[in-house]
Amino acid sequence: MFWEIMRTLIRIVMIFLYLMLAFGLAFHALMLNQREFESVPLSVVQTFVMMVGELNYQNNFLDTYLKNELPFGVLTYVIFVIFVLLMPILLVNLMIGLAVGDIAEVQRNAALKRIGMQIELHTCLEDKLPYWFMKRVDKPSITVYPNRYCSRVRKRNR
Repeated sequence: MFWEIMRTLIRIVMIFLYLMLAFGLAFHALMLNQREFESVPLSVVQTFVMMVGELNYQNNFLDTYLKNELPFGVLTYVIFVIFVLLMPILLVNLMIGLAVGDIAEVQRNAALKRIGMQIELHTCLEDKLPYWFMKRVDKPSITVYPNRYCSRVRKRNR
């Protein structure tokens, strides 16, 4: 179960790596004068930290906008709003939804896996029983009659 959910998580992370790289490059191009975004690797790391939830809005966006240090202030805010809507909110909701879907699928398959394990257990137990016992108990076919009782216990008529 853990590995199936982990496989789904890795697929999601591969998609979000492209988005994180795109937003990191956009923030790098728009905010070159800030220390957090002055190089591409730092910009991608800062974007990852922002994706996790540490947006640092006051220092990165508001102060620089009010001091007119952003060359493209409106465009930076548009990219930032798109980032906030896509990355933290969408990522968390998507991961929760896919994990719940994986758990439901695992529960559906669990019944079949349990039956398969029971069949293996019975097969192993039959191999351990003596031949004379299996010859006596094991029947090649069973005939069921509709009006006869299947057990030795008689049904009492009242």
